[in-house]
Amino acid sequence: MSIGARSRPPIFVAGGLTSVCFAADQVTNGLVTVGPVVKDGKTLGFYLEKAGTKISEVLFGSVGNITADSVKQDGNKLVFTGLKANPTPVLGPGSYVSVELLTNDEFPRVRFRLELVKFEKSLWEGVLDKVPFHFMVCSMPGSEIFHQRGWPLGTPVVEPYVILTDPGSGRTIGSNFNRNWSYDPPIGAYPVPVAGLWNVKEKKYVAYLFQEARSTDNTEKSISTTYCWEFQTAKEFFCLASKYANGYMDLNYPKDGDVLESHFRLIFNLNLPSEDDPNAFVLNYIHTTYADLIPGVPEINDMNWLPGNLRFKTPGRPSLSGLFHTVGEKDPFMKPGTIFSDGVSYIDPGIEFAYDTGKSTATLNSFKKKMEFLMEKAKKWKVGEDECVFWQLPIEGEWWPNFGKGVETMHNVWGVQEARAFLEVYKCEKDPKYLPYVDGTTRWLKHMLYTRNCYPDVTAAMFAWSGGPIVSYLLRYYYVFRDAPDVEHKALADLAYKLARSYAYRYLPIWTTDNDKADNLDSAFFCEPNAGVPWLGAACSNEVWINAYMAAVAYVATGDPLFGYYLRGMLERWHDLYKDLAKPKPQAYGSADLTERFGLYDGAPQVKGTRANYGGLWGGFEAICYPLAGSKMRVLCGEKAAMAFDQGGVETNFRDYRYYGSGNFSFTVASTLSEPCAVSITFPYFKLSGKPVYVINKGQKKALVEDTDFKVYKFSPDSMFVGGVSNGDIVAVGDWNPDVKPLSCSVGKTHKVEKQITIERDGYSAANIAKSCNTGIKEDWGDPGTMAGYVPGITFLWGVPFYLVPGSDNAGKVAVRNAVAKVDISCQRLFFLVSNP
Repeated sequence: MSIGARSRPPIFVAGGLTSVCFAADQVTNGLVTVGPVVKDGKTLGFYLEKAGTKISEVLFGSVGNITADSVKQDGNKLVFTGLKANPTPVLGPGSYVSVELLTNDEFPRVRFRLELVKFEKSLWEGVLDKVPFHFMVCSMPGSEIFHQRGWPLGTPVVEPYVILTDPGSGRTIGSNFNRNWSYDPPIGAYPVPVAGLWNVKEKKYVAYLFQEARSTDNTEKSISTTYCWEFQTAKEFFCLASKYANGYMDLNYPKDGDVLESHFRLIFNLNLPSEDDPNAFVLNYIHTTYADLIPGVPEINDMNWLPGNLRFKTPGRPSLSGLFHTVGEKDPFMKPGTIFSDGVSYIDPGIEFAYDTGKSTATLNSFKKKMEFLMEKAKKWKVGEDECVFWQLPIEGEWWPNFGKGVETMHNVWGVQEARAFLEVYKCEKDPKYLPYVDGTTRWLKHMLYTRNCYPDVTAAMFAWSGGPIVSYLLRYYYVFRDAPDVEHKALADLAYKLARSYAYRYLPIWTTDNDKADNLDSAFFCEPNAGVPWLGAACSNEVWINAYMAAVAYVATGDPLFGYYLRGMLERWHDLYKDLAKPKPQAYGSADLTERFGLYDGAPQVKGTRANYGGLWGGFEAICYPLAGSKMRVLCGEKAAMAFDQGGVETNFRDYRYYGSGNFSFTVASTLSEPCAVSITFPYFKLSGKPVYVINKGQKKALVEDTDFKVYKFSPDSMFVGGVSNGDIVAVGDWNPDVKPLSCSVGKTHKVEKQITIERDGYSAANIAKSCNTGIKEDWGDPGTMAGYVPGITFLWGVPFYLVPGSDNAGKVAVRNAVAKVDISCQRLFFLVSNP
C-alpha cells in the first residue's frame, strides 16, 4: 500500500473547532489519513479520517492550551515539534508528537515526548483549575461508555451516578479533585492497557491501546488516563495525565524535569453496536497483532492447587432460593424495609430439580407466589423498538444518604437472576405468562452495557463476577428457545447466543501480559474484581472464581479460543492468590485462605507485592471442573468445544472431541498412565441421564451398564462418572460417529519450546537452554518439596528476561544439573536463575 499526500483539503468541524487541513500537511497509507488540527493559525493536534469521514481528533491540550509551532511530513509520519504549553509547563526542545501510518494498517502509532522543564502549580490552577496536567485529548460527545482497563464505565450520558456521584461512600469511580472527572490511575495498574470512548448509538469506538508499549519498552506504566464530563469549553473527553497520586483519586502534579514519553496505537471500530463489546474487539486485536509477545498457557491444568474443602466428591443437593429479601434495622448500606433482589443461582439447578423430583406443591406454590410479586414490581419500557422488562435495584426502598443520590439503577445483575427464575419455571411449565419477563430481560441485555451495585457496598462500580450469571442466563435462554416454533423467539435466541459471547468478554478485566518488568511479579492472567478504586491495580481471588466459570461455559458453548486461553492462564497462576499462610500442602488450606487483594502496581490501595489478610474463594466453578469421586480427569463438554481438568498431575487429557447434536458427543482418552483410570464428564445445560454410554477400544464398541460402569448424578444430571478407561479408548455418550469431523478445541497459544537459540527482549538476549536440559522438576502439589506452579516462557525479573523451558514440550526436562548448558551469546554480563544449588 503506497504512502503519499492527499490531493484535496478537507474542512470539517470537530469539538467546536473548524479545522482547515492542507494536502502538504497530510499523510495517508490508502486506508486512513492523518493531518493537523489548526485554528486561528495555531496547530492544536491532529485528526484521523477514513474514506473522507472523520474518525477522531486528538488535541495536545483540552482547551487549546498546548500547541505545536511546526508540523512536518517525514515519510509515513507527521511530526509535531516546537510544543508550547500556556500558561505552564515550560516544555523542553526535545518535546514532540509523531503520528505514524503503517503499511496495510488502519491504526496509527502515536509517539509522544513531553519534557517538563518547569511546572508551576499556581499558574496552572489560576487558569486551568485544580485538575491534573493532561494532554492527548480525545472528545467524542454522546459516548455512553468510558472504556478503561477493560471496564465499561457508564458516563453521565447514561446515568450521572457513576462519575458525578456526590462525595461519600458511593464515590469509587469519580475523582476526589473534581466532580466532573473520573479517577486517574496509571496504566501500569491496568489489566488491559487501554482507554477510550464507546458511542453506542453511533456504533463507534475510539481508544488508545498501550499493549505495544507494555510488551516492549514498558514506558506507559506511570502515565495515567482519565475521563472528563465537562471542563471549561471542552466536553466528554478522555486523555492522558500526569502525575497520579497514591490511591489514584486525589490530585497530584508532575515535577520539574519529568519526561512523559511513550507510544500507543490509536485504534477504532466504526461498527460496534450494543450487542458487541469493546473488550472483544481489543483482546482479539492484541492476540492477532502481538501474538509473539503474549504468554503461552498450558494445554491442561492440574486442579490440585485447590483448597481441600472445594474438592467435592459428588455434586451437592440443589435448592430453591428466596428470590428477594427485606432489609433489617441494622444494615450498613440500605434503609430498613428496602427490598433487595436475590434471584436464583446461575449454577444450581434447584428449580428444575424441584419439578423433576416432585418437590412439594406447597413449596413450589410459595416460590411462585413470590414470582407474582416480582411480576407486579417489574419495570416495562421501550428502547427503540425493543420492549424491555426488568427489575430496578433495589426493588423497593433506598440506600443510606452517605451513598449519594441516584443509587437505584436498572443496570444491575440481580434482575438477571430474577429473570432466571422465570426462565426455569417456563422451561418446566411452558406457561406463556412468564414469556414477557424472560423476553424483556433478553432485550434489555442488548442495551444494558454495564452493571453496577453488584454488591451493596460498592454502588458505582461494576463487578467482574456479574458476568457469570448473565452469560449463564443468556446461554440457557438460547438452549430453551432456539428451536421455538415462532420466528420471534428464534431471533431472540440467536441474539442471546451473540450476547453471551459479548458479555463474557465484557466481564473479563484480565491482565494481558506482565504490567511491570522492573519488579519480580507477573500480573498476566490475574483479574481485578471490580472497577472501584479500592481494588484498582490488585488481583483478586474471591468471587472472581465466577469469572472462571463464565469463561468455561462460554468457551465450550461458542468455541472461541480466547475464553479457553484466558481460563487456562488464570488456573495456572491462581495459586499465587493464597494469603501469606504456611501450610504443608494445598489440601490443608480452606477456601477462606485466599486473598481479596494482591497489589500489582505502585500507588495502588493494596501495597504492591502484598496480599490482604482477608478474602476467600467462592463462586462454584469447582462444581464443573474438579474431577469427581477420585476420577483422574473432568471433561467439560459443549456444542462447540470441550476442555479437560486433571488432578494429581497432568498425565491424562483427551483428543478428537466430536459433537453430534442433542447433547451427544465422544472423545478419545489420551493418557500416559500405565493403569486404567476414571473420568468424570459435565455438559452444562444438557441432561446426560437416559443416554446410552459406550467405550470403543480398537474398533470394538461396548455398551456400558449404568450404576456398574458409569453413573449419572441425581443432583446434577448434566454430569456423569465413567470408570476403567485407558489411553486410546473412545468414550461416547448418546452416539458415536467417527465420520463426523472433530472440533478444534483450540485455546490459542500454548507452551511450546521456542525455536530460536536466543529470545530478544528489551536489549537483552534470553538464552534458550532447552536442548541442554537434562532434568525435570517435581510438580506434584501434594509433595512438600514440589516446584508446582512453575510457569514456563519468558519471565522478567527486575528488568531482566529469562526463558523458562516448558517441560510439556521438552520430554519433561526444564533445567540443567551437573552438566554444561551451551549458550552461544556474545555479551558483557550474564544473569542466571539458580535453584537448589
